Amino acid sequence: MFTIRSDQMQMFSWMAWMSFEDRMVAHLAEFFPEKSKALGEADTRERIQEGAVKARRYGIVSEQDVCIYIDMMFEYGNDFDVDPELPWATQVLKDPEIKDSTYKVNRLFDAAMDDRRSGAKAHE
Repeated sequence: MFTIRSDQMQMFSWMAWMSFEDRMVAHLAEFFPEKSKALGEADTRERIQEGAVKARRYGIVSEQDVCIYIDMMFEYGNDFDVDPELPWATQVLKDPEIKDSTYKVNRLFDAAMDDRRSGAKAHE
């Protein structure tokens, strides 16, 4: 039997984060090409890191769910979660009844689609 030391676990965590960040850079370049190009890779990575921290504050933790949260940041703006013009975002993110990460981002996505159908525009 072998034992994984704390420093090895930290390296695995760092490697997993870097892999996620690399995949997010590619994902954002594909789905938000103009914004990604305008930001450049360094600022895109900074936005990904910021988005992951914000998502965690709302209990959004899985890679897929964090990806959706970051997509929302790119679509509606970095502070979409507190934007008074997007009350649906704050309502969903701060709803104490929604504990499940995936359910929360699915509700967030649905609220965004409802808002879009009602004629609201995405923020830059």
